[in-house]
Amino acid sequence: LFERLEIDGQYRIAWVEMNPEAYRTIFFIESVLSNRGLPGRVFLEVEEARNWLLKASHS
Repeated sequence: LFERLEIDGQYRIAWVEMNPEAYRTIFFIESVLSNRGLPGRVFLEVEEARNWLLKASHS
């Protein structure tokens, strides 16, 4: 899917899982992204995700 959409390491992917009970289940997404060479993280709050994305754009 990522290759077909031409999504590569220049993109950062932030997934916000607002359901704390689902967080552990969905956390495997970070591993999937990492295995495909894509920087991505899973967060519980939008603000955390936004800060992580903005930090990258200012680096």
